[in-house]
Amino acid sequence: MFLKLPCSVKNLFLACALAGGAAAEPAMLTAGAPRHTYALPGRSATPLAADDLDGRLRVELRDHEAVVRVALKPGEAIWGGGQRLDAFDLRRRAFDIWAEDGWNRWDTSYLAVPWFISSDGYAIFVNSAGRLRADIGASNREEMAIAIPEPGAEVWIFRGAAREMLAEYTALVGRPRALPDWALKPWLSRNSYLGAYEIDRALEIGARHGFRFGAVVLEAWAEQLHNFRFEERRYPDPARWIRQLSRDGVKVVCWITPSVWTSSAAYAEARDNGWLVLNDDGSEYVTRWLENGRKIDFRHEAARAWWRDLHRPLIRMGVAGFKTDGGEHMPDPWFHNAHPFHYQRATLDAFDAEGAPGLSFARSGNPLTAGNAAFWGGDQHAAWSNLAAVVRAGLSAAWSGHFFWAHDVGGYTGTPTPELYARWLQLGAFSPLFQLHGMGSREPWRFGAEAREIARGYFRARERMLPYLAALAEEARTEGNPIWRPLPWAFSDEPDAHRIDDQFMLGPDLLIAPVLTTNPAREVYFPSGAWIDLWNGAAVTGPTRRIVDAPLARMPVYARAEAARAWRGLFADVPRGPIRPDDPPPASIAAALHWDALGWLPGGVGSAQPFDGVRPHPKQMAAGSDGQPRRWAAVRADADGRIDLGSALGREGFATAYVRTTLDSHVRQRVRVLAGSGDALHVWHNEKLIGAREVHRNPERDEDAMNTVLVPGENRFLLRVSRDLAEPTLYVRIVAR
Repeated sequence: MFLKLPCSVKNLFLACALAGGAAAEPAMLTAGAPRHTYALPGRSATPLAADDLDGRLRVELRDHEAVVRVALKPGEAIWGGGQRLDAFDLRRRAFDIWAEDGWNRWDTSYLAVPWFISSDGYAIFVNSAGRLRADIGASNREEMAIAIPEPGAEVWIFRGAAREMLAEYTALVGRPRALPDWALKPWLSRNSYLGAYEIDRALEIGARHGFRFGAVVLEAWAEQLHNFRFEERRYPDPARWIRQLSRDGVKVVCWITPSVWTSSAAYAEARDNGWLVLNDDGSEYVTRWLENGRKIDFRHEAARAWWRDLHRPLIRMGVAGFKTDGGEHMPDPWFHNAHPFHYQRATLDAFDAEGAPGLSFARSGNPLTAGNAAFWGGDQHAAWSNLAAVVRAGLSAAWSGHFFWAHDVGGYTGTPTPELYARWLQLGAFSPLFQLHGMGSREPWRFGAEAREIARGYFRARERMLPYLAALAEEARTEGNPIWRPLPWAFSDEPDAHRIDDQFMLGPDLLIAPVLTTNPAREVYFPSGAWIDLWNGAAVTGPTRRIVDAPLARMPVYARAEAARAWRGLFADVPRGPIRPDDPPPASIAAALHWDALGWLPGGVGSAQPFDGVRPHPKQMAAGSDGQPRRWAAVRADADGRIDLGSALGREGFATAYVRTTLDSHVRQRVRVLAGSGDALHVWHNEKLIGAREVHRNPERDEDAMNTVLVPGENRFLLRVSRDLAEPTLYVRIVAR
C-alpha cells in the first residue's frame, strides 16, 4: 500500500507483514527528516510499512512543521493521549502534548504521550519529543490533526483489537520494571511529615485502629534541596530508624525534585561542572517552583551519572524508593518532554548500581517513561468533580502504557468531607497503587468514626487482593495488559462501552463502579456475561444497565460469575449497619479562658528563650527576629481549644511564641492539661515545668497530657510553642481528672 505524500518526502519504507492474522505489525512511516525522536527500546531494526489507513491518513510537510491528518468516522471514539483529566473519549478536544504542572487544571497533562487508540481498530503513535498540538475533531469534527513543530515526522500505525495494539505499543516504547511487593500495600503520606517522631506517631495510631501500611513517604527529610542527606535534628539516627521500619514491614520512600537550592553543596558542584540549566544569555535558569531552585541539566550524561550516585548512600541505608516529583520545568523545547525519562532513569540506575530493588514514583512522563515503573496523578483538589476526573486520568494513563498508577486519596489540596474521603479511599483501595496523600492530614482516623470504620474494611479488602494485584502487575510487565482496564479494552466489540469513563475492570475478574457523587446510588453498565454482586450475591446478565444502591460503606463491585467463588468474603470487614460515633472528648473545666500570646521570637526547636520558667509581666516585651519589639496580645481559642497562631502572629518559621492564661480556682483540684502543637511544646503551671516535648511534628489535638493540681486562687499557665516547619497551631484545654 503506497502513501501519497509531497515529492520532498524521503525515507518512506514500504513492506508489511501480518502478525498472527488478527493484528498487523505496527507500520512505521518516516517522512521528511525528523530530528527529535525518542530512542525506542523495542524498535525493530527492519524498516516497516507505510500504512495510510485505507486512504484516511495523510502527512503534510511544511517549512517549519509537519501535520498528521486522519479522517474520523461518525461515532468513532479516540482514547489515550497520556493522562487526561478532562475527557476519556478525546473527540472534540484540542490540547498540547506537553508535560505540564497544571496545578489543578484539567486541560493540561503531566504525561506527554502522542499515542491515540481508535474504536475503529487502529492506533497512531507520533514519535516526536517536541511540543505537539492534537486537535481531535475540535476544529473539524471529521478530522484528527496532530501538528509537529519540525518539517518531518515519524509515525507508527497499529491495527487490530485495542488490547493487541496496546500490547504492541508497550513492547515498542517499554513496559514497566518489576514492582516490589511492598509497593502494592497502602502508602502513608502527607505534605509533610516533619520527622521520625511524627511518622512513628502516625504508624502507632494507625496500628491501634487496625491500619497496616507498606510504605511511608518522607517529603521534608533532607537538609537542603538537594544534598541527599537526612536532616538529623528531625531524623536523629536515620539508618537505624529505617532498619526498624523495614523490620516492621514499612518501607521508606524519599521525595526529591530535579532542582537544587543555591545554599546546597550540590548546587556548587553542579555549577562548577556545568550541570545547571542555563538561559540563552548564560545566566542560570530559575524554576518557578520551590523557592527559586536551579535545575539540573539532564542533557549531560555526566550530570545523570552524578545524580545517580547521590542516591546510592541512601539506598545502602535502606531507602526503598524515591518520589521523583517535578520533571516538567525544563525550558529546552526539544528536551522538555524527554526530560522526565532521564531524570527518573538516574534514580532507577542508582538501584541497579547497588543491586537493590527499588522504584521511582513519578508524576511526569512521556512514551518512554512507561518503562520506569510507578506514577501518580499529580495535584487534584478535594472536590467531587475532581474525584470523577481522577478516574478518567487513571483510565487514560492505562491506555497510554502507564500501568502502575496511583492518586492522592482525599485530593492534594483542600480538606475532604468525611463522605468524599470515604468514597475516594474506596477508589484508592481498588487502584494499582494505594497512596494516602495531601497537603493536610489524610489518615483514615482523622475523618470521624464512620469514615474510619469503612476505611478499615477496605484496607482489609486490599490485603485480600494483594496476590491478585501482584499477578496483574507481572502480567502488565510481561504482556502489556493494564491493571485498570478500560471497558473498551476489555469489551472492544461493545459500542455501548466505548464512552464509559466512570467504570473499569480491575484485571480480568472484577468490575468496579466507584461512587463519584453524593448520590447513594449510581447507574452501572454490565458488559456481556454473568456478573455477581460481591455485596449480596445477586446475579446480573449483561449487556445491560442497572441503577444500583450504594450507601456510603458500599462501592459497587462485581465479579465474573466464573470467578466469583474466589472473591467471596472480600468485604467481610466492611460495616453493614450503623456505626457508633466516637465518644466526645472531655469537656474543658474553663472553656471561656482569656488567652494572650507573644511572638514570634527568633529560634525554633531547642532554642533558648527569655520567658522560660518565669512569670512575665503583662507589659513585658521581647525582640523579634527583625529586632522590633513583640508585645502580648489577646488570641482566641475555639471550642476545640485550637489557637491559630498563624493568623494571630504570622507564619514565621524557626521561631517561638508564648501563650498564657490565668485560671481562678475556689478549691484545690486535680486537672489534666491536654495540648498539641507544631512542633515542640513546653508547659509551666505557676512557673513549674509540668511537660515538655522537644519534637518535630504537625499539631494533633490532645496529644500531650500533663497532670497538675490547681491551687485555690490564681493559677498561671504559660505555654511555649517552638516551631521549625510545622503548622503554627496550638491546641490546649484544661479538663478534670
